[in-house]
Amino acid sequence: MPRELGAVQILVVRIGSDRPTPALLESLLRQVEGSTLHLLDFFLVHRRSERGYDLTEVDEAEFALAGLSLQVRGLVGTDDARRIAMELPLGAWAAVVLVEPMWFDRLASDLARLGHPLIDTFAVSAPRANAVWDRARRRL
Repeated sequence: MPRELGAVQILVVRIGSDRPTPALLESLLRQVEGSTLHLLDFFLVHRRSERGYDLTEVDEAEFALAGLSLQVRGLVGTDDARRIAMELPLGAWAAVVLVEPMWFDRLASDLARLGHPLIDTFAVSAPRANAVWDRARRRL
């Protein structure tokens, strides 16, 4: 039986064309090889018009050549892909990367082993966290 997934992050990475760059693939490979994350899914979105978008699945052969493989293809639904694409500027391309951060699972396991089970987590986006941090600095 396949293992259950831990926490999953959706990363939306701006790219300049309809193909992931070697640098992007190399960066993902370093993280996978370092056991920092599991690569679950990857696809490209393009906002081609005010209401239109394209979703392009990754070429598995290209990923294999880069030393990568996807563990759970199709985890993000078309509604989610559409929402992500509609937030892009017109004409923009982005890679949507689903990852399972492995450091998180190791920390949760260590805490549980020490008698402190993790109850819940809450994600705060970088823009939101930085806005709060900026307001706090201004008050000081």
